[in-house]
Amino acid sequence: MADKIVHQQAFDGLSRNHSSITLQWRPVIVRWLYKLILNTFFLHIQQHKQTRYKMSFRMQTLNEEEEYSWSQNDSLFRRPGRDIIIAVDHGPKSKHAFDWALLHFCSAGDTLHLVHAVSSLKNNIVYEVSQALMEKLSLQVLKVSSLKVVTRIVEGDAGKAICKEAEKVKPVAVIMGTRGRSLMQSVLQGSVSEYCFHNCKPTPVIIVPGPESGEESVVSLDKK
Repeated sequence: MADKIVHQQAFDGLSRNHSSITLQWRPVIVRWLYKLILNTFFLHIQQHKQTRYKMSFRMQTLNEEEEYSWSQNDSLFRRPGRDIIIAVDHGPKSKHAFDWALLHFCSAGDTLHLVHAVSSLKNNIVYEVSQALMEKLSLQVLKVSSLKVVTRIVEGDAGKAICKEAEKVKPVAVIMGTRGRSLMQSVLQGSVSEYCFHNCKPTPVIIVPGPESGEESVVSLDKK
């Protein structure tokens, strides 16, 4: 009987020690679990934001000889709405046409295709500057609207690149600025606007003049 009492006292002592240790470490365990839950939550939020960004903004680089092709994911990411091409460069008139399109032409659900042509993709400085331009414009779109943005930096002649893109995408319109010329000079005298005006078939081309010109936009509609 005495042995049983001793064993019981020893067991009770171990239980009390275990309970004491458990109470001592309980706040530490609770804090650890709390941090784990928070970290998991914020990681999920960050991954969700990155996924939304990737679905909304994609950049592609194409050589002049490359065919315009679409991966299967393009059709999966595409949302209801219209396809619109905007030809962009580093000039203020191009930026004005871009802003005009966002304000007066685009609507929720549209897919905006930004096309920028460079002389050579092998020039790292040219490529980096062009990439920065496309990222800046794309982020501007994503901040103020629910449009999807697809950007393409292409090598070669700007007019041909824009018309190739229009042939593949079949947008409701191609929008571009006047590159420093008057509106009529851009339409009639060997410019990128003139080339697209006559060769982007059957897509309407909207040429947006600079704000200082006082001219109205020209739209080419009669194409076969």
